[in-house]
Amino acid sequence: MSNKERVQELISSYGPGFWFTEGGIQKALGLSNRRAIKQVIKTLETTLVLESRPGKRKDSREYCYLDQERLASVFANTPGSISNRPGTHRNGSSGRDQETLQVLCQVLIDEYSCNWKGRLPLEEELEHHESWFLRTRLPWLLFDSFYHFGSNRQGDTKTLPGTRGAPFSGWDISEQARKDREIFLSSTKEDLLKDETGE
Repeated sequence: MSNKERVQELISSYGPGFWFTEGGIQKALGLSNRRAIKQVIKTLETTLVLESRPGKRKDSREYCYLDQERLASVFANTPGSISNRPGTHRNGSSGRDQETLQVLCQVLIDEYSCNWKGRLPLEEELEHHESWFLRTRLPWLLFDSFYHFGSNRQGDTKTLPGTRGAPFSGWDISEQARKDREIFLSSTKEDLLKDETGE
């Protein structure tokens, strides 16, 4: 995964209304420079996705976005983004399957949401940002090896050196996590949900 892809995933994980800085991203990802961060932020500024304000340090800026779907759309249409790689942006749904996907997701939300550490409830994210939810939140609901801000669906926490408690891109660094990630990227969302919920 490129640094640009890692930056995109981290920004996506913040959620609407969360203020962040270039320095915070650099520190969280352990990057040696801010080139990839500046590229991603420039794209988001050009497409008017980001809001900005003066930062706490002199000549610094803080950024946030309010529209998760618009952010996901920009990333999906950016060359070399995480959304353009095979399997990562497919939500596996057609019009007639959308209701089935939502029902299956709700089964998992009911089971695991008590361990969710995100700013917004999973139900709200599914209702208002379905395609983004299926790409970035579904791994947390499906795999114990996926962590959101250092916590997985079972409520277990994991701290990795240099990541401030959150594994890069959400996936643990174990062999099992690599297998789980491949399964997630190569399978349709319907199949994954049906296997997990026993439907």
